[in-house]
Amino acid sequence: FGSGPSACVAPRSVEVAQFSEAAMATFLEKVCNLLSGNLSTVMIDKLLGWLTPIDRDFGPFHIALVSASMEDDSATSVDLHEFNLDGVGLHGKVTVDVPGLGPQELPVNVTLDMMKAMTRKHCEVNVKDIDFVENDHADELDEGAIRDRGFMEDLGGFMAGAASGGMMDSILSVVNKEAVKHWACEKISEIINEKIAEQLGDEEGEESSEEGSP
Repeated sequence: FGSGPSACVAPRSVEVAQFSEAAMATFLEKVCNLLSGNLSTVMIDKLLGWLTPIDRDFGPFHIALVSASMEDDSATSVDLHEFNLDGVGLHGKVTVDVPGLGPQELPVNVTLDMMKAMTRKHCEVNVKDIDFVENDHADELDEGAIRDRGFMEDLGGFMAGAASGGMMDSILSVVNKEAVKHWACEKISEIINEKIAEQLGDEEGEESSEEGSP
Protein backbone atom coordinates (compact mmCIF):
# COMPACT_ATOMS: atom_id res chain seq x y z
CA PHE A 1 0.00 0.00 0.00
CA GLY A 2 2.88 2.37 0.75
CA SER A 3 4.08 2.45 -2.86
CA GLY A 4 0.67 3.13 -4.48
CA PRO A 5 0.29 6.84 -3.71
CA SER A 6 3.93 7.48 -4.54
CA ALA A 7 3.46 5.99 -8.00
CA CYS A 8 0.57 8.41 -8.66
CA VAL A 9 2.23 11.52 -7.22
CA ALA A 10 5.65 11.13 -8.83
CA PRO A 11 4.61 11.84 -12.46
CA ARG A 12 2.82 15.04 -11.35
CA SER A 13 5.88 16.18 -9.46
CA VAL A 14 8.04 15.63 -12.54
CA GLU A 15 5.52 17.51 -14.72
CA VAL A 16 5.39 20.46 -12.32
CA ALA A 17 9.17 20.51 -12.10
CA GLN A 18 9.51 20.51 -15.89
CA PHE A 19 6.96 23.32 -16.23
CA SER A 20 8.73 25.36 -13.57
CA GLU A 21 12.06 24.92 -15.32
CA ALA A 22 10.59 26.08 -18.65
CA ALA A 23 8.96 29.11 -17.04
CA MET A 24 12.17 29.96 -15.21
CA ALA A 25 14.17 29.69 -18.46
CA THR A 26 11.80 32.14 -20.17
CA PHE A 27 12.01 34.52 -17.25
CA LEU A 28 15.81 34.37 -17.15
CA GLU A 29 15.96 35.01 -20.90
CA LYS A 30 13.92 38.17 -20.46
CA VAL A 31 16.12 39.32 -17.59
CA CYS A 32 19.25 38.69 -19.68
CA ASN A 33 17.80 40.76 -22.51
CA LEU A 34 17.19 43.64 -20.14
CA LEU A 35 20.64 43.40 -18.56
CA SER A 36 22.30 43.27 -21.97
CA GLY A 37 20.43 46.37 -23.10
CA ASN A 38 18.22 44.56 -25.65
CA LEU A 39 15.20 46.86 -25.36
CA SER A 40 14.22 46.93 -29.00
CA THR A 41 11.17 44.69 -28.53
CA VAL A 42 8.24 46.28 -26.71
CA MET A 43 4.65 45.23 -26.15
CA ILE A 44 2.08 46.87 -28.42
CA ASP A 45 0.06 48.00 -25.40
CA LYS A 46 3.13 49.74 -24.00
CA LEU A 47 3.81 51.51 -27.29
CA LEU A 48 0.20 52.68 -27.53
CA GLY A 49 0.44 53.93 -23.96
CA TRP A 50 3.28 56.24 -25.01
CA LEU A 51 1.03 58.13 -27.44
CA THR A 52 -1.54 59.59 -25.04
CA PRO A 53 -2.66 61.71 -23.30
CA ILE A 54 -2.02 64.76 -25.46
CA ASP A 55 -4.06 67.94 -25.83
CA ARG A 56 -4.01 71.29 -27.59
CA ASP A 57 -5.96 74.55 -27.36
CA PHE A 58 -6.65 75.84 -30.86
CA GLY A 59 -8.55 78.93 -29.70
CA PRO A 60 -12.05 78.32 -31.10
CA PHE A 61 -11.84 74.71 -29.92
CA HIS A 62 -9.83 72.45 -27.62
CA ILE A 63 -8.91 68.84 -28.36
CA ALA A 64 -7.80 66.15 -25.92
CA LEU A 65 -6.75 62.65 -27.03
CA VAL A 66 -6.64 60.32 -24.04
CA SER A 67 -6.48 56.72 -25.29
CA ALA A 68 -5.05 54.72 -28.19
CA SER A 69 -6.00 51.50 -29.94
CA MET A 70 -5.22 49.42 -33.05
CA GLU A 71 -7.58 48.06 -35.68
CA ASP A 72 -5.57 44.83 -35.89
CA ASP A 73 -4.91 43.62 -32.35
CA SER A 74 -3.41 40.25 -33.35
CA ALA A 75 0.19 41.43 -32.82
CA THR A 76 1.39 41.61 -29.22
CA SER A 77 4.87 43.10 -29.62
CA VAL A 78 6.92 45.18 -32.03
CA ASP A 79 10.62 45.55 -32.84
CA LEU A 80 11.54 49.23 -32.63
CA HIS A 81 14.23 48.79 -35.28
CA GLU A 82 11.62 48.09 -37.94
CA PHE A 83 7.84 48.07 -37.78
CA ASN A 84 4.70 49.03 -39.66
CA LEU A 85 1.58 49.78 -37.63
CA ASP A 86 -1.52 50.58 -39.66
CA GLY A 87 -4.82 51.78 -38.24
CA VAL A 88 -3.60 53.25 -34.96
CA GLY A 89 -6.49 55.15 -33.39
CA LEU A 90 -6.29 58.05 -30.95
CA HIS A 91 -9.53 58.75 -29.12
CA GLY A 92 -10.79 61.65 -27.04
CA LYS A 93 -13.01 64.69 -27.23
CA VAL A 94 -13.15 68.13 -28.78
CA THR A 95 -14.70 71.04 -26.91
CA VAL A 96 -16.32 73.96 -28.72
CA ASP A 97 -17.72 77.02 -26.91
CA VAL A 98 -21.15 77.55 -28.49
CA PRO A 99 -22.88 80.93 -27.94
CA GLY A 100 -25.90 80.49 -25.70
CA LEU A 101 -24.99 76.91 -24.86
CA GLY A 102 -21.50 77.15 -23.47
CA PRO A 103 -18.83 74.45 -23.95
CA GLN A 104 -20.06 71.48 -25.97
CA GLU A 105 -18.07 68.24 -25.98
CA LEU A 106 -17.96 65.98 -29.02
CA PRO A 107 -16.11 62.68 -29.56
CA VAL A 108 -13.07 62.77 -31.81
CA ASN A 109 -11.01 59.93 -33.28
CA VAL A 110 -7.73 60.33 -35.16
CA THR A 111 -6.55 57.45 -37.36
CA LEU A 112 -2.88 57.20 -38.34
CA ASP A 113 -0.17 54.86 -39.60
CA MET A 114 3.32 54.54 -38.13
CA MET A 115 6.29 53.09 -40.03
CA LYS A 116 9.91 52.63 -39.01
CA ALA A 117 12.39 51.20 -41.54
CA MET A 118 15.53 49.38 -40.43
CA THR A 119 17.68 51.86 -42.36
CA ARG A 120 15.92 54.93 -40.95
CA LYS A 121 16.58 56.56 -37.61
CA HIS A 122 13.11 58.05 -37.26
CA CYS A 123 9.59 56.70 -37.42
CA GLU A 124 7.26 58.21 -40.03
CA VAL A 125 3.70 59.13 -39.00
CA ASN A 126 0.85 59.59 -41.47
CA VAL A 127 -2.49 60.90 -40.17
CA LYS A 128 -5.15 59.44 -42.45
CA ASP A 129 -8.49 60.53 -41.04
CA ILE A 130 -10.41 62.34 -38.32
CA ASP A 131 -13.98 61.47 -37.39
CA PHE A 132 -16.44 62.41 -34.67
CA VAL A 133 -18.01 59.02 -33.99
CA GLU A 134 -19.01 58.26 -30.40
CA ASN A 135 -16.24 56.78 -28.25
CA ASP A 136 -15.57 56.00 -24.58
CA HIS A 137 -14.76 59.63 -23.79
CA ALA A 138 -17.70 61.57 -25.24
CA ASP A 139 -21.17 60.97 -26.67
CA GLU A 140 -22.43 62.29 -29.96
CA LEU A 141 -24.26 65.63 -29.82
CA ASP A 142 -27.96 65.33 -28.97
CA GLU A 143 -29.47 67.99 -31.25
CA GLY A 144 -33.00 67.03 -30.25
CA ALA A 145 -32.33 67.75 -26.60
CA ILE A 146 -30.90 71.16 -27.48
CA ARG A 147 -33.99 72.05 -29.50
CA ASP A 148 -36.28 70.81 -26.70
CA ARG A 149 -34.49 73.08 -24.24
CA GLY A 150 -35.32 76.09 -26.45
CA PHE A 151 -31.77 77.32 -26.99
CA MET A 152 -31.88 77.46 -30.77
CA GLU A 153 -32.96 81.09 -30.86
CA ASP A 154 -29.96 82.06 -28.72
CA LEU A 155 -27.39 80.78 -31.22
CA GLY A 156 -27.71 83.73 -33.59
CA GLY A 157 -25.10 83.85 -36.32
CA PHE A 158 -23.55 80.60 -35.15
CA MET A 159 -26.55 78.72 -36.53
CA ALA A 160 -26.74 80.69 -39.77
CA GLY A 161 -25.06 77.88 -41.66
CA ALA A 162 -26.87 75.09 -39.84
CA ALA A 163 -30.09 75.21 -41.84
CA SER A 164 -28.88 72.60 -44.32
CA GLY A 165 -26.49 70.54 -42.22
CA GLY A 166 -27.84 70.82 -38.68
CA MET A 167 -26.30 71.79 -35.38
CA MET A 168 -23.58 69.14 -35.55
CA ASP A 169 -22.26 70.44 -38.88
CA SER A 170 -22.36 73.99 -37.58
CA ILE A 171 -20.24 73.12 -34.55
CA LEU A 172 -17.82 71.01 -36.58
CA SER A 173 -17.32 73.89 -39.00
CA VAL A 174 -15.37 75.55 -36.18
CA VAL A 175 -12.98 72.57 -35.93
CA ASN A 176 -10.07 72.94 -38.34
CA LYS A 177 -9.40 69.31 -39.26
CA GLU A 178 -6.24 70.10 -41.22
CA ALA A 179 -4.77 71.92 -38.24
CA VAL A 180 -5.61 68.94 -36.02
CA LYS A 181 -3.99 66.52 -38.49
CA HIS A 182 -0.81 68.60 -38.64
CA TRP A 183 -0.62 68.88 -34.85
CA ALA A 184 -1.29 65.18 -34.28
CA CYS A 185 1.33 64.18 -36.85
CA GLU A 186 4.01 66.41 -35.31
CA LYS A 187 3.15 65.48 -31.71
CA ILE A 188 3.02 61.72 -32.25
CA SER A 189 6.22 61.84 -34.34
CA GLU A 190 7.96 63.68 -31.52
CA ILE A 191 6.72 61.24 -28.86
CA ILE A 192 7.46 57.98 -30.68
CA ASN A 193 10.90 59.05 -31.88
CA GLU A 194 11.91 60.19 -28.40
CA LYS A 195 10.83 56.81 -27.02
CA ILE A 196 12.70 54.92 -29.74
CA ALA A 197 15.84 56.89 -28.92
CA GLU A 198 15.41 56.14 -25.21
CA GLN A 199 14.89 52.42 -25.80
CA LEU A 200 17.61 51.84 -28.40
CA GLY A 201 20.19 54.33 -27.18
CA ASP A 202 23.55 53.96 -28.98
CA GLU A 203 22.10 51.39 -31.39
CA GLU A 204 20.29 54.14 -33.29
CA GLY A 205 23.45 56.22 -33.44
CA GLU A 206 25.32 53.27 -34.93
CA GLU A 207 22.56 52.69 -37.50
CA SER A 208 22.50 56.31 -38.62
CA SER A 209 26.31 56.33 -38.92
CA GLU A 210 26.23 53.20 -41.06
CA GLU A 211 23.46 54.70 -43.19
CA GLY A 212 25.52 57.83 -43.89
CA SER A 213 28.75 55.99 -44.62
CA PRO A 214 29.69 55.36 -48.31
